[in-house]
Amino acid sequence: MNYESLFDYCQDLEETTNNTIYYIGNKIENSLSTIAIDNNTHKIQSYSNEWLSLLKMYHLLKRPLYNQICNDYNNIIQRTDLDITYSNYNVIPFITAFSTGTIHGYAGLYSILDIYINNYDKYKDYNIIIYKDSQQGLLDIINHFVNKNIIKKEKLIYISSNIKYLFKSIKFIPVKFIIYPRHILKFDLIDNYIIEKDNLTPLENDKICIIKNTSSVNVTNNGLVDNNNVVQFCNNNKLLLIDPSQMNEIELIRLMNKSRVFITSWGTAFFKNYVYLSDKCEKIIVLVIGGFIHQYNNESRNLIKKYKNAIVYYHIIDEKLDLILDI
Repeated sequence: MNYESLFDYCQDLEETTNNTIYYIGNKIENSLSTIAIDNNTHKIQSYSNEWLSLLKMYHLLKRPLYNQICNDYNNIIQRTDLDITYSNYNVIPFITAFSTGTIHGYAGLYSILDIYINNYDKYKDYNIIIYKDSQQGLLDIINHFVNKNIIKKEKLIYISSNIKYLFKSIKFIPVKFIIYPRHILKFDLIDNYIIEKDNLTPLENDKICIIKNTSSVNVTNNGLVDNNNVVQFCNNNKLLLIDPSQMNEIELIRLMNKSRVFITSWGTAFFKNYVYLSDKCEKIIVLVIGGFIHQYNNESRNLIKKYKNAIVYYHIIDEKLDLILDI
């Protein structure tokens, strides 16, 4: 199988009828090469990877990524090793092509969780497979629903990359979105299951700032700002600087939900976190820094202008962050 014939090998089944191989390949760009293959027909299950289902329209633009999927498929078919530990299990993947992070990983997981929780009786008898090396924030969210007994701990199966697993069947919950739909003005999943309304003590400083900087861990170099500049910027504007990589995602969500003003950098810091804001937030300020200016210009006609009660403002600025905000 090759790039030209890839989609001839795909089928759109939400539940497999035969024993099914599941494999997590290496990361390419910001995606994982996740793939599920019917062990009898060797057909690829499209819903095992958003690039084969939801995002298949990008086929011509993302050739290296699709080549990787082809390479992984050919490798899987040829390999004789097979982990049969879970070959009698019917499973649902809580895994996406973006389980290593970015806005897409979080939006995709919330998409799956929303359907799972609202159709619990339909899915309750299935085990759940989770990529053990998912970004920690994604694992924090899953663990939260386990702690609330919405997801049963005994149903979880943690799997690794580059291992050829065999399952009795796989039922997919197709990912509906990998960015938050613009019509979402109230994220019920977060409001109903994560925010504890009776335990929201006010913040002493409710002007929260998240800027991707050189002190952050587990991030790419793209868009990083010198940490000293960020600290000085926050001091000058009397902002509460937080680093999401240093806290549990549930703690971050509840902290964000208390903010009155949210200052952030363009990119994942903004697009992943703004849905955590409550009606209390009055203003969102997005700093478009350095290499993101071109992306911002391309998106200028589709910018988010308001979220709940907050007006969104955009500032193009260099890495020095020499700006005093009107807040």
